[in-house]
Amino acid sequence: MLDLSANGCRAGSLTPVEIGMVLHLSIFLPDHEWALRINEAIVRWVDKNEFGLEFVSITMAQRERLRALVMKAS
Repeated sequence: MLDLSANGCRAGSLTPVEIGMVLHLSIFLPDHEWALRINEAIVRWVDKNEFGLEFVSITMAQRERLRALVMKAS
């Protein structure tokens, strides 16, 4: 994870991804012991080993957790 916002992220990986792929994410963050779950994230752009994801399906509780973390970091 290289960059995180309330609506998506920029990530890096040695595993190739393609624009339009749908991913399910578990993001381990410093605020809790358990992972933040993203039910559905769509790859919106790819540049070599980096790519951008848009979070399109996330529970309200998880979205609020993410939003609080992003606000705290800014």
